[in-house]
Amino acid sequence: MTTAPDQVSPHHTARVEHDWIDHNGHMNVAWYTRAFDLGADAFLEGLGFTHDWRDREHRTLMAVESHVVYEREAHVGDHLDVYVRMAAHDAKRIHLFCQMFDREAGHRSATCEWMMLQVDFAERRAAAFNADELAWLEAAAGAEGALGPLAGAGRKIDLKAPLWVAS
Repeated sequence: MTTAPDQVSPHHTARVEHDWIDHNGHMNVAWYTRAFDLGADAFLEGLGFTHDWRDREHRTLMAVESHVVYEREAHVGDHLDVYVRMAAHDAKRIHLFCQMFDREAGHRSATCEWMMLQVDFAERRAAAFNADELAWLEAAAGAEGALGPLAGAGRKIDLKAPLWVAS
């Protein structure tokens, strides 16, 4: 069983509300995505990618790919903690790995991986990180080494593709 990291504080916490529950009796996928989004925003702001940064630099980070794995159901009243780590980065992208834990039960409920792309607002095109931004990312990468492996990162949907799906 994967347990919540004890080295860091959660980037987002929430208690599952009644209106988050779907027809299957558990938390709807949209609420998982929302919780992961809020956690990712808090993590990125902690690196320096803040509202002030966006206004000053006229750039932003946009999600261009995501992958959610639902490991355990979440129900009304569950207290969920979202932890976010940076798996990798390059000149324009950041790969985030998010984990959601049920605080009382102590198990991991879901994971989400996101590929974030830096975008220039004026051109609406990908833009490389500047020296300061790369320094923020390198500092985060250095801190990642002390936190250990990312259990579950890099999973993909893996079912033999039917003939009508291009490979």
